[in-house]
Amino acid sequence: MLSNDERVGRISSYARVRGTGTPVLLLHGFTIDHRMMLPLDRHFSDRESERHYLDLPGSGRSPRLKTMSSGGIVETVSKYIDTYFGDQDFALVGASYGGFLARALHVRYRSRVLGSFLIAPAVRSAEHRTLSADVAVVERDNFELDVDESDRVFLDSFRAISPRHTRASWSEYHHHVVPGYRAHDRDAAQELLLHYNVEPVPEESLTSPLGGINVVITGKQDSVVGWRDQLALVDYYDRHTYVALDGAGHNVHLDQPLLVGALLEAWLSELSLAHSADGCP
Repeated sequence: MLSNDERVGRISSYARVRGTGTPVLLLHGFTIDHRMMLPLDRHFSDRESERHYLDLPGSGRSPRLKTMSSGGIVETVSKYIDTYFGDQDFALVGASYGGFLARALHVRYRSRVLGSFLIAPAVRSAEHRTLSADVAVVERDNFELDVDESDRVFLDSFRAISPRHTRASWSEYHHHVVPGYRAHDRDAAQELLLHYNVEPVPEESLTSPLGGINVVITGKQDSVVGWRDQLALVDYYDRHTYVALDGAGHNVHLDQPLLVGALLEAWLSELSLAHSADGCP
């Protein structure tokens, strides 16, 4: 396992890098860090892939931008791609806000992107999202009785975002989400909210559908970005699969790890087939 903590442009971008082979860039969501994406890594274990788990500016070990904006973050991630991927083709994995960034990067690097795997991607600004009025709890136990006092501040956010109020789900959330939330730059996050800019959508400039193998996964109990607005993405891709998983909230891969893992492995297999068909080694 390697770590890139190099100067990229005017800022330092930290990434945890695993494996060797075709580059895959994994982008986390808002106010957390790369650790949110690490549960996916086991599905790459027998693939020739070099996974770059990037901390976005103001998150984890990456410092904030002087001016926080989605446009600035896209530029920063683009510099990372140009520095570490060179002229190689690559794939994109993004969750939530990271899914929005992945969409913008797919448009920018469309001739080199092998495909995208988007988990509950942000599609519309918060005030325009189509959300269910009431998100059902599908599973519950008495895990709260064992939560440490120092972690109870995170219980409300966990309950609001997950339909599985169980010890196992809390453990995943506590291990992969809470550390990033503790580490993020609060002032940078507040500034980014003022320049979030998920609309107009990155794909509006397209004159033809995006290539590659593309998957969008949503959770039917997602109270953050919902699952309906993402259907609009279908028209932007030549090859596209859309799935709405029941029993999953915004952290779809934590709530339904087996199903998301199976879909991720199927996507990786399709990427390999398409890559081979293009005459690539």
